[in-house]
Amino acid sequence: MPDDDFKIPANEPVSGKLTVEIIKSLVSSADLGMKAAYLTLWMSLMDQERFIQFNAKCGEELVKHLKEKAVDSPFMFTFYGRKQTKNKKRFHTFIGHYALVSRKEYFERCMGWPKQGEPILLDQDDEPYSKDALRQRHLRLLEKLNYIKRGGM
Repeated sequence: MPDDDFKIPANEPVSGKLTVEIIKSLVSSADLGMKAAYLTLWMSLMDQERFIQFNAKCGEELVKHLKEKAVDSPFMFTFYGRKQTKNKKRFHTFIGHYALVSRKEYFERCMGWPKQGEPILLDQDDEPYSKDALRQRHLRLLEKLNYIKRGGM
């Protein structure tokens, strides 16, 4: 360490621009697939990477849960750590009633129930969602609802 009074400057904390009202508007304006995605992401506190893993790998477990326990029992699933704890430490997260209701409605009205090895949510080309596709759908909806303009806020 240097002997002088070297200090790392403190930056102002970052604050998000999504308010509860905007989130409610997004969920109520989204199609069934995106509504299910929003509720799953926000109820489970997942990031996009975990959501993509969940989408690709948890279909069979989710279908079994919905058929056996319906929507009133939270659905728990396990992820393994990342970075330093990758494949060493696991953690659990849950999705609750509203996300489960939206998933069930999406399966029954749009996609059909996923079979073993199939993803939970498909894009327009019947492919599993990618992080970029999820981000683009989110930005399009923000733009449609006039929360952002092309090129940013």
